[in-house]
Amino acid sequence: MSTLLAMAWRNVFRNVRRSLLTATAMALAVAIVMGIGALQHGMFDQMRDLMIGEKLGHVQVQHPDYPVGRRLHDTVPEAGAVVEALEREPGVARVASRLFGSALLGTERKTEGVQLHGVDPVREDALRDISEKLTAGSWLGEAGAHGIVLGDELARKLEVQVGGELVAVTQAADGSMGNELYTVVGIVDTGSPSVDRAGAFLHRADLGELLVLPDQVHEIVVVARDHSDAALAVALEATQGAVGDREATVRSWKEVDPSTAQIFDFQAISQWILMFFFYGVSGVGVVNTLLMSVLERTREFGVMRAIGLRPTGVVALVVLEAVVLGTFAVLGGAVLGGLFDLYLVQVGVDFSVHGEGFAFGDLTMDPVVHAHVTPTNVWQPIAGIFGFSVLAAIWPAVRAARIQTIDALREA
Repeated sequence: MSTLLAMAWRNVFRNVRRSLLTATAMALAVAIVMGIGALQHGMFDQMRDLMIGEKLGHVQVQHPDYPVGRRLHDTVPEAGAVVEALEREPGVARVASRLFGSALLGTERKTEGVQLHGVDPVREDALRDISEKLTAGSWLGEAGAHGIVLGDELARKLEVQVGGELVAVTQAADGSMGNELYTVVGIVDTGSPSVDRAGAFLHRADLGELLVLPDQVHEIVVVARDHSDAALAVALEATQGAVGDREATVRSWKEVDPSTAQIFDFQAISQWILMFFFYGVSGVGVVNTLLMSVLERTREFGVMRAIGLRPTGVVALVVLEAVVLGTFAVLGGAVLGGLFDLYLVQVGVDFSVHGEGFAFGDLTMDPVVHAHVTPTNVWQPIAGIFGFSVLAAIWPAVRAARIQTIDALREA
């Protein structure tokens, strides 16, 4: 075997230019797949953090009829007890409860239809870091203060600043007309176009008073320890246990928003498509290089067969040539890919449209996407390109093994 390896080493470098071009193409394939895979991973991580961490949660608890009708009185029974039970669960990272209602919100000169979000200020901020997104003023305070935080575009439409007063008018759950005066304490840019254009945040108790829904919530959002399927299963089981036999439905984020789940499922599929494309290109390069080498050395193979080298030895020799070529290629590709990944992690890629981030599911992503390098992003391209290069060598190797000694020796 050592003799065959030495011969394979020599044969690879017989035609330095051809071998160098093939190895370079393979190395670039490794680097590109490493870089694009890491960038794609970073992009989907950001999407997942936005959609799950800030909007959907991993698990949602709602009244069974609320997702369809979204009626005010379809609330989660004993929601406070459910939230407290979930906060004691080790598999749950964060919990928030929300109450929703529609209203006319206006000043003396302007009126807009809005979606009111009644939240627990502390828990909502822990879930979404919403106080970090304020563009003016402060986040909500204690219940009874009648403070309100507006989306930035809504504040511009209403021509109101922090400290201004707004009147909210709505139909309450008992059929009466609810109206109340609120003071603008903050303006926020949430990154959600619908919320920023027509959304306002109130303390859940204040909105409950306006809607005549004291101590009621429409939605409990549960966030697991991480985004893995195992963590989701733990959080789902914990939520079902906390809800018990109450009249409420427990759904994972995949059930709440199946279209988003399909987008994330496409991540793995698209990465495999990308990899197999580059694997195929690399394989074609290896086949071309080794086949040309075999055709040029027909007489040489005939001589080796004549002095006793078996067909299996010829196959082993050509495959070893692919191993040598593939080793150089993946080593070079690993270095190039590492530098590419480093750049994408540190600098990222700017996908901004007119200076703004691009929208995804009613959320605006950071325009600069940074790569997230995982062990899988590194070893898969290296192993894939190397494996395909060896597999691609089988056809030229079998062709070389089938060369007849007499015919080969007749070659000029």
